Amino acid sequence: MTEPVVVTIGSVVGEGERITANGTASVDRYAFGVKKARGMAARRLKITSDIVASR
Repeated sequence: MTEPVVVTIGSVVGEGERITANGTASVDRYAFGVKKARGMAARRLKITSDIVASR
């Protein structure tokens, strides 16, 4: 099962041959069929990521 997820990019910083970006996304786990642990885990999960690319 696939669902689109919107990722919001917070910042992109270039330093020499390296680029760092960070972003956040909110995922509704019910949209992916994950319904176990109702009441123990949030329905919507916030995901943050830091990505580093270098040459």
